[in-house]
Amino acid sequence: MATALTSWKEIARYVGKGVRTVQRWERELGFPVRRPHGTTHRVLAVPEDVDAWLRAQPICQKNEPESELVSLRRLVAELKEENAELLQQLHAVQWRTWARFNELLPIVPPPLIMPGPSNQALNRSTLLLQRSRELLERFYASRNSRQKANAA
Repeated sequence: MATALTSWKEIARYVGKGVRTVQRWERELGFPVRRPHGTTHRVLAVPEDVDAWLRAQPICQKNEPESELVSLRRLVAELKEENAELLQQLHAVQWRTWARFNELLPIVPPPLIMPGPSNQALNRSTLLLQRSRELLERFYASRNSRQKANAA
């Protein structure tokens, strides 16, 4: 029989892991550690028990379902990609709408694409619309006066 491992450092060195990892294994997975009667800070581990425990642990296979963290990370990446595609589609619709509007009102500048509501952008849009109305009124007034002059 091999000598017992008498400290967390010896046990961790034996399995090739850190002390905290082995302590977590004991707490969560039932790693075979013995405590002498009446003590909570001293530990003993028999190498044969440790070897048997390590052999009995399931090894992650490629056909096993992925962990929740991995699946969530993959889902976040997919959602970011989908969000980028939707944003591109939104910009395309905005520019098509602006182009159509520009055919009707050639004076209006391209729209401001803002990620959220902005008072500055709303104020600027209001001013631009007022200015475009004024210019259109002048244009139609001058066109009407030329048509009247040509008709007379």
